[in-house]
Amino acid sequence: MKRSWSKGRVKWDLFISYASEDRTPFVDALANGLMSQGYKVWYDEIALAPGNSLRRSIDEGLARSGAGIVVLSPSFFEKNWPQMELAALTGQEVTDGKLIVPIWHNIDRDAVAAYSPLISDKIAISSARGIPHAIEKIKQALNARSDQDASVAIQQFFEERADVRSLTYRSLMNFSQIAAYFKAFDLKIQEEVKTDPNQDDDDFDDAAFEQRMQAWGGNARKRFGIPPDTYISVEGPLTGEEIRDFERRLKKWSNGTLGQFGSAALFYDLDFWLDADYLYILYSIPNFSVSPSEREHLERAIVTIGARKCREKAIPWKTLLARVVASTRPVKPAAEAWLQSR
Repeated sequence: MKRSWSKGRVKWDLFISYASEDRTPFVDALANGLMSQGYKVWYDEIALAPGNSLRRSIDEGLARSGAGIVVLSPSFFEKNWPQMELAALTGQEVTDGKLIVPIWHNIDRDAVAAYSPLISDKIAISSARGIPHAIEKIKQALNARSDQDASVAIQQFFEERADVRSLTYRSLMNFSQIAAYFKAFDLKIQEEVKTDPNQDDDDFDDAAFEQRMQAWGGNARKRFGIPPDTYISVEGPLTGEEIRDFERRLKKWSNGTLGQFGSAALFYDLDFWLDADYLYILYSIPNFSVSPSEREHLERAIVTIGARKCREKAIPWKTLLARVVASTRPVKPAAEAWLQSR
């Protein structure tokens, strides 16, 4: 299985194959519901611009989507075009392991089996149970595939970093870049305050200040070697104790001895408490360069990597996050909101 987050290969999380008779209201509502959940969806009503080649656009959608949703219905099996898409998806399932999620729309298993015995054996979603149910089942299927692929993804991750010391070096170096940026940002704000003593550091909202800080930020990223699409939100400089604490935990994480709870807590502190680009610090993969589903896959792998040398019974990702939030240092309502956003 190829890495789902390889930049440039996967452009959409999901490709929806359907017959035009089923577009309204079901497929429209399904596509819009999935997009509202943060998924990138190839859906011809949205993906096709005037003048685009239909065949070329569909070929790209099929090739560059992480998974396929197939809305099976009587109309679907009466048309050649949807069946050609299904054949292409099935071929990708065999060669690349692409996930196919069937939805039965106004059709039952016997009718599907009459058209395609192979796809009738797949566990399918019934449209009769409504859009929210279908979206939840699609998310479960994607999460299950993500968990299934985790060991392969992690193996590939370490093949790129054959020496564990390289992983330690990378995560510590990336963290030091972010910490240095935080400190430099604070010094820049102090400089701005000295320039205009009548304006405090919480009251910078004029356009000239924004332009100066934007220019400073771009130069600072280059100076500290931080990629332009790395997420940075600065609340203030880190203390020496905080830096040493993060460095200690990053070393244990990269060596696989931090444990499940410790790894989840490290992720929480980087993302929520520090408000930093945790994917860049841990993986050297900027947060803005991946899709929501790819980000979720990488988040789950944080625990597997950080606990790979520990003899622990596996704990579900959501359970770990809930335990971290229950023991958190920030105020609980904000931590609960963070948990709901994951």
